Amino acid sequence: MPEQLVWFVTGCSSGFGQQFIKQALERGDKAIATARNADTLKELADLGAATMQLDVTVPMSEIQKKVRDAIKIYGRIDVCVANAGYTKVAAAEDFGNNNEDLLKMIQTNTIGNWNVVCAIAPHWRERKSGFLVYNSSMAAWWHNTPGLGGYAATKAALDRLVEHFRLEATPFGVKVLVIHPGYCRTEIANPTKHDLSGTFQDYEALGNFWKEFTPKLHGGQPGDATKAVRLMIDVVRGEGVAEGKEAPPFLPVGSDAFADIKAKSELTMKILDEWESAIKSIDVAS
Repeated sequence: MPEQLVWFVTGCSSGFGQQFIKQALERGDKAIATARNADTLKELADLGAATMQLDVTVPMSEIQKKVRDAIKIYGRIDVCVANAGYTKVAAAEDFGNNNEDLLKMIQTNTIGNWNVVCAIAPHWRERKSGFLVYNSSMAAWWHNTPGLGGYAATKAALDRLVEHFRLEATPFGVKVLVIHPGYCRTEIANPTKHDLSGTFQDYEALGNFWKEFTPKLHGGQPGDATKAVRLMIDVVRGEGVAEGKEAPPFLPVGSDAFADIKAKSELTMKILDEWESAIKSIDVAS
C-alpha cells in the first residue's frame, strides 16, 4: 500500500467515524468523510477532509455511484472503514411484535455497510490492494447485555460476511480487520438518542435497568475512542504498537472487551472439555 493512504469512512458525524478522519489527516493521509447529513461534516471539511453525503440504506446503484464519485476525488480508495450504525434498545421479543426497528438496524448495520464494501471491492481487486476495517462490537459474539440482542445480531451477521470476504479477497491483495470495541466514550449511549417508550412492556425489570443504566454509562465508559482509533490506524499502517506485527483478522479493543472475550473463550473451552466425548460421539464410525 502507498505511504499516503486514502481513507473512505462511513458514519462520520461523531464518535469513531469522526476520529478516523481526524487522525488519518493528522498522519498525513487523505480522507473522505461520509454521513447521512452532510451538514455534520463541516468540522472535518475545515480540517481538510473531502466530504460526501451518504445514507448507506439507499439502493445499491446509488451507493455504487457515490463510491465512483469518491474514487474520482483522489484517484483511489486504499482503506474503507465500515462504521455506519444504528442502535435500538429493546427486549428480543419486542422485535417480533414490532420488527420495524430490527429491520432498520439490519438495513443500516448489516446490509448498508455491506453494500458499501461490495461497491468498493471491484476497485480493490483491480488494483490488487485494499484494506477493509469493520467497526463491529464486542456485543457481536462475546458480550451479552439484555436489551441489545437486535443490535448484536446485526453486528454478528456482518461479522460473518466480512470474515468470508477476507478468505475470498485475500488472493486479490485485500486485507481485512474486524474490530470488537468495548464501551467507549462516544454518543452511542447518550440517553437523548434512545427512546425507550413502547419497549420492555412485559419486561418491567429490564426496562428499569436500561432507564438507570444508560445515564450512568454515558460518559462513564471505560474506553477512550481517540485511543481506540489510534490503535486501529496503527494496525492498518503497521505503525506504533503494531510495528513489526502481522495485522490480525479481528482485534478486541478495550479492557472490558478483553475481559468478556477471555471469559467467553474460557467458557467455550470448558464446554468442549466436559462434553468432548458426547460431541464426537455422533461421527460416522470409521
